[in-house]
Amino acid sequence: MNATLQAALSTAILFAMVGLVVAQDGEPSTCPREPLAAWIKVLKDPGDRERAHDQAYPTLGPNGPFGKIAVPALIDAMEEKDADIRSGVVATLLQYGPAVVPDLVRALKRPEALVRLGAAEALQHASPDPKTAFPALLNAMKDKAAEVRGAATLGVVTHGRRSDKTVPALAAALKDNDAAVRSAAANSLWRLCVFARFGRKAEPAIPALIVALNDKERLVRLETIATITALGALAHAAVPALIDAYEHESKNEDRVVILQAIGAIGPGAKEAVPALRKILQQSSDPELAHEAIRALGGIGPNGKAAVPDLLALLHKPTDASLVGTAIVALGNIGPDAKAAAPDLLNIAKDKSQKARFRALLALVDIGLDAKIAVPLLMEALCECKDDKVRRQQPFYMMRTLIRDLGEIGPAAKDATAALMTIARDLKQEEWIRKEAADAVLKIDPALGAKEKMEVAYFNVRLNTIPKIKLLPRATLSEENKKHIKSLIAELADITNPDFGISATLTGDAFAPLPEQERFQSGVLTDHRNKTASAFRSLVEMGPDALPFLLEALTDSTPTKLKVEHKFAVGGMYLGGEIKGNPLNPVERSVLSKKATDEDDEENGMLTHPYNLTVGDVCFVAIGQIVGRPYSAVRYQPTALIIINSPQASKELRDRVRAIWSSDDPAKQLLDSLLIDYATEGLFNGKSLDGWSEGSDRQIRAAMRLLYYFPKETAALIAERLRALDVQDYEQEAYITREVKNGVRTIDFIKAASSSDDPAIRDALAGIAQRTDDKQIKQVLSAARK
Repeated sequence: MNATLQAALSTAILFAMVGLVVAQDGEPSTCPREPLAAWIKVLKDPGDRERAHDQAYPTLGPNGPFGKIAVPALIDAMEEKDADIRSGVVATLLQYGPAVVPDLVRALKRPEALVRLGAAEALQHASPDPKTAFPALLNAMKDKAAEVRGAATLGVVTHGRRSDKTVPALAAALKDNDAAVRSAAANSLWRLCVFARFGRKAEPAIPALIVALNDKERLVRLETIATITALGALAHAAVPALIDAYEHESKNEDRVVILQAIGAIGPGAKEAVPALRKILQQSSDPELAHEAIRALGGIGPNGKAAVPDLLALLHKPTDASLVGTAIVALGNIGPDAKAAAPDLLNIAKDKSQKARFRALLALVDIGLDAKIAVPLLMEALCECKDDKVRRQQPFYMMRTLIRDLGEIGPAAKDATAALMTIARDLKQEEWIRKEAADAVLKIDPALGAKEKMEVAYFNVRLNTIPKIKLLPRATLSEENKKHIKSLIAELADITNPDFGISATLTGDAFAPLPEQERFQSGVLTDHRNKTASAFRSLVEMGPDALPFLLEALTDSTPTKLKVEHKFAVGGMYLGGEIKGNPLNPVERSVLSKKATDEDDEENGMLTHPYNLTVGDVCFVAIGQIVGRPYSAVRYQPTALIIINSPQASKELRDRVRAIWSSDDPAKQLLDSLLIDYATEGLFNGKSLDGWSEGSDRQIRAAMRLLYYFPKETAALIAERLRALDVQDYEQEAYITREVKNGVRTIDFIKAASSSDDPAIRDALAGIAQRTDDKQIKQVLSAARK
């Protein structure tokens, strides 16, 4: 096994072990109190791995009986030739988190090469202050032991991805005399481009990457090609070297990835066109021909010299499998491929041709006259509406046909009726309906506005908004204002995860009514959820607390809750997610504006624990008050953690403030909840998919209306309860009942059952008398308790 492969396997084992350790996190060891040396021996015993996993790891970890004295012994134990054992020791050390980093940094100076290797491996995955780990790893890249240099080269990216010193160090490592180190350097540069989205910041390494394309080790060459592919257009200077590398490669699978790199560079790879044409003319390998054609398509208009070669493929029956790929490339070349128009038109009109839709799309890109293009696009669109035809085409085909009609503009006016039908067809996916609505707005903006295409594709529509007048409310006293501010300050004491701040689950909650919590997705574990009393109190205050919560979105005070990614796969990312009701004009106006990418710090992969801030918690509290799933931390299958921090992201907090800031927070909240209450789902005739969006909004709104505005809204909701069909039905009739009621009946009753208003209690008592639905009876029985 070569050194690089062994290192990769060791890393995989390490992650698996870390996963096992995480499962024990927070649980004190119950192992017998044998001497420390005895447990170190267990940890190092290759014949007793099960006991090491189950007992030695937690016993020697920070929560075990040796938590305060085990680290020096564990660092000594890294001097193990067995990579599995050393990885187990490293995994145990990683339980200590940032506290162990100074020890690991010191260990990088130990005389034993294996101890230094273990320290470098641990620092790859530890969660320290980058200012501490980064210089140490940077220095370790010059270690006399190649294994240590390789581990440090992989680790330096974790903590130095925003440092100007990182790329030059990796470029230098590409010239190391050890192949595993060179491979690690290329892989680290690839990780910078892909995960940290460095792009241009990695550009200085391109000269070194060009040299590495001729490396004698195949793995180094492949890692280098992958990095160049990730750099894309920035790596245009590498094209001659890529062509040369193609000529010297003996393995076709390696030649394929070189061609893919050329295609990824795009128009800047114009120099490769003659070589790509030569491949089409001489190669007998269909896979190489496919990739050469795709590369020409990536080069686009700059590949126009290859049009005759691509056109020739359309007439070679033996190359029928290449026809579709060649057609796409001709379309990418655009107007300069007009010589292919007659042949493409024949293919587009021939229903026996599998590639006819692709030919039509290519014709549009080349510049087919709208009078010819529009009828053909409409005919193809009509065919694609048939499920059988759609299954035979790429999933994006229907969307592309619609988008092309929109791009044609006013000349495609004859297509508007068909497009409006698609936009309103609930049997189509929502993203297809949106494309159709957008196309209408491009073709005929006046008609699109008249037909309300901006909202026509939604799964919901707005019913009559109840006319409810806000009753006079007491002015907030200075004492109350001071109390709200003190509660916000108390959020810094949060130690436990909860809905909206959990790395292991996603769900819906309203803190004042814990019985209304709803789990949506997550991992099977003890989530340790606990709602902080200050958080609950703030949500209870509702509109009174809103202005103060909005102001505190910038509060960077750390809480005591640190979020770490502890899964063997996946990652943790900073985002800027915010969802709203598209039928609320304020939210639609704010959220319809495309978000701009902030810098890498705000949107990149997090490689260290995230310390939740008070501002983040305020974001979640606002969401619970207004009935929106605002999550500062959420779990996403599989093994992903998304951090949405208004404190870190100016754009996110600006959006939240633009939606909810008001001189009269109570009236604004009431108006928003009434819009939600009037938002009804549209039934597709088969299932409650899509329709449930309206139901969920109504349920969340009813719960909050009764909690914050009971005097104004109890009569309205009680009347709705009295009108519900509450009989028990089988599946199809059950769906009919739900659609008739306009809401998921049981969930709506449960939401209302938290209210003590007499009108609501009377309506619920009436339901109890007339229902034969066992689930409804259970909900009402639980509410009475």
